Amino acid sequence: MRLRRTSEFQYVFRRGKSVANGQMVLLAAPCRGRSRAGFSVGKKVGNSVTRSKVKRWMRESYRLLAPMVRPKVQLVFVARTQSAQASFSVIYDGMYHLLKRSGCLKETDA
Repeated sequence: MRLRRTSEFQYVFRRGKSVANGQMVLLAAPCRGRSRAGFSVGKKVGNSVTRSKVKRWMRESYRLLAPMVRPKVQLVFVARTQSAQASFSVIYDGMYHLLKRSGCLKETDA
């Protein structure tokens, strides 16, 4: 599920812990129920076509990673200007590493 309301984003911005890399910033806050994610791409990231592409790639990356995300966490991914030149695989890898660094991935039995 996605975060959609301004109040939901504000909650994560106020209560969340952040980790960042070159392409994006991840803010994670505890919540009740299922994990939810929101995506933000500001106007400093290219033109509207580029922003839409980056946002689509971020949503698709999260869709692929969602089964590995632990429950009861709200996430907001904020794109940085470098994400405009990044490929899908760079965005996916960056999102995976941010989730891992923030402790939002489920524990796996290796």
